[in-house]
Amino acid sequence: MGWLTGWTYRKKITIDETKVDADLTNFPVLVKLTSTNFDFSKARSDGYDIRFTSSDGTTLLKYERERHQMYEYKKPTAFSDPNSRWTDESKAYDGDPGDESTYAYSTAGSADQDPWLVFNTWQSKGGDYTATTLYVKWKTNGTYSDDKFAIRYTKDGGTNWYDLVPLAVHNETSIQTSSVSLDSNQNLANVQVKLVYDRIAGADTGITYIYDIWTRGTLDPASFCAEYWVKIPSVSGSANTEFYIYYGKSDATDGADPTNVWDSDFKGVWHLKETGSATRLDSTANANNGTPYNGVAGVEGKIDGANDFERDSSQYITIARSASLEPTRITMEAWVKAETLVSWERVFNKGIVGTYQGYSFLVGETNFLVQLYIGTSLQQKQTAHGMSTGTFYYIAATYDGSAIRVYKDGSLLQEWTGLSGNLIHNTSEPLYLGRHPSAGEYLDAVADECRISSVARTGPWIKASYHSGNDSLVSYGSEETAYYGRTLGFIIG
Repeated sequence: MGWLTGWTYRKKITIDETKVDADLTNFPVLVKLTSTNFDFSKARSDGYDIRFTSSDGTTLLKYERERHQMYEYKKPTAFSDPNSRWTDESKAYDGDPGDESTYAYSTAGSADQDPWLVFNTWQSKGGDYTATTLYVKWKTNGTYSDDKFAIRYTKDGGTNWYDLVPLAVHNETSIQTSSVSLDSNQNLANVQVKLVYDRIAGADTGITYIYDIWTRGTLDPASFCAEYWVKIPSVSGSANTEFYIYYGKSDATDGADPTNVWDSDFKGVWHLKETGSATRLDSTANANNGTPYNGVAGVEGKIDGANDFERDSSQYITIARSASLEPTRITMEAWVKAETLVSWERVFNKGIVGTYQGYSFLVGETNFLVQLYIGTSLQQKQTAHGMSTGTFYYIAATYDGSAIRVYKDGSLLQEWTGLSGNLIHNTSEPLYLGRHPSAGEYLDAVADECRISSVARTGPWIKASYHSGNDSLVSYGSEETAYYGRTLGFIIG
């Protein structure tokens, strides 16, 4: 058996054939790494050295990295601008340190200002840290003559202030990244950052820019985690399917290829790991990205992050109208954790307004409701769901041209046969996650891994998808090490 050249370690991953009722083609498998099944210290902290191969040990497989987390990044959530000197303050903490197109800025003032601007509230931590670092990205326009400014921070709620950038005349016209170590397990509720302006004399024309501000907390190793989606060309329904994960190559570049993980029948795959006002990205090649409204929040989900839809706040996501989201056959699927169960709450809604052309998948107090406009009429099918609040369930609905089927946690709940015709669509309507455009019927739940396919996924596919998302489809073998062209296997107990 071959070995991927340049990589030091690998593990065999086995797909349990008892969870796969028939052969599957181009199936996306979740690989969920934790400190119990993976030694993060032997891989790059960004996961760039992760690779997957088929059972021959060398044929590379397509994969998407949803998360590879040894660190937790947090940002401010509020600011104070006592002299109303700054513009676009919130762009100073948009949560994307790599985005240098957004910033807050202020011109030089006519008097001393302490504070000139202060960020005084922080996002909550998700766990304990072994180290905490504060970062600020900033620059000037290079025309300060004698006026000075400083960037200062406190880690005790304001009792003591320290210089991150010392008080001086600053004319750094390239973007600077200044950082400092805070307490190892810093309480972020006690962190504030402020800018101080010291006017000396004359009229300066200096401008100060703040590009981003954030903290990086190193998680306790027990909290390290990663999720990867791997496209397996062929999964057997009669024998275990094996593939490999490789790691341990310090100079590796990123090998992820997200759009090619999802076969051409996937028309939208929304991991919903984004937070705040960030675009909800579609991982398929269709780029059916979504826009959140009314404060849809990012929370921990079934798989990495998820979105928390609050019914009382009329929160939802809109995906612009696209022909790719108007198939003649369909699968709708998602992981949903209900916060309340009332009649009705829309998970997916495309059309179902005016002439009622389109499709929708709803959760009610006791039932699921699927609405599909097939041929010349609207089909509405209900079945009991048996859901409780506070628990994630995998739900799916399909139409294959002759039958509608509804599933929960990989099992068929009910099917309605004897149908015929294509799905017919309102081609002026977008796809909504979490609402109906006129009736409202807002979702009150945490939703994760929402997907639309242009085929009816089979029962075996749905069952395997449930087990994959539930982290019960695969098992992990012992670590193997490449050594002078030979492979040594070690069992990690």
